[in-house]
Amino acid sequence: MRKDKPVFDEEDDGEVIAPMDLEGMPWHRRKSPDFIARRGRDSGLSDKEIRAYRWAAVKAGLLLVLIYGGAAFLLIVFLLFLWR
Repeated sequence: MRKDKPVFDEEDDGEVIAPMDLEGMPWHRRKSPDFIARRGRDSGLSDKEIRAYRWAAVKAGLLLVLIYGGAAFLLIVFLLFLWR
């Protein structure tokens, strides 16, 4: 790009040639009244209940990691036993 030429025209009249605000896109949904109304809605759970649900999700994830990790460890030990 040449440096002596300005990037934007100084005489911009603000006319939109091709609108990029499409329905269904995330930035369009944030402006809709339905999204704004749902965003402020309370879930009805207390902070203690939310922490309990989060901890339960973390425990479930850790259980899966332990199961798959243990299975991988046993597979490696078994294969090392076979190849000796």
